[in-house]
Amino acid sequence: MAAGVIGPLVSISPEEEARRLFWAVFRREPTAEFVRWFVNTPALVFSPIPETERENYGRILSRVRDLEALELASRFFGRNRLLSYKLRLTVYLAECCPEFRNYFVNRKDLPAWLTWFLLARAKVWNAWKLIKGLFLLAFNCGP
Repeated sequence: MAAGVIGPLVSISPEEEARRLFWAVFRREPTAEFVRWFVNTPALVFSPIPETERENYGRILSRVRDLEALELASRFFGRNRLLSYKLRLTVYLAECCPEFRNYFVNRKDLPAWLTWFLLARAKVWNAWKLIKGLFLLAFNCGP
């Protein structure tokens, strides 16, 4: 692995880390191009992280299945910064992949009632993710 590139923080490979984070956000397998970009991201992208947070990130990545819910709850308490940074990086890199352009750009003209319904459904889904994330934060993720 080249110097300055994010090294393995956990017992899983950087490629598997990229796959797990991508799955947490998009619920599908990433492209090879995305995995390559994620693995080759320089360590300078992230602010300095204490070793205890890096170890906690490793435990989270290996134990928690719903990383998105945990990250949402963690932002409220300023915890698990590395998880937040890595999930943000996942979204930024996915935006660069042409395969996911339709995920980020809305090209449909929907009736107003359907738009409001979809917005309400998204709010309920976010509330569920927050509740689930608070549970995960309280019972799974240590200090």
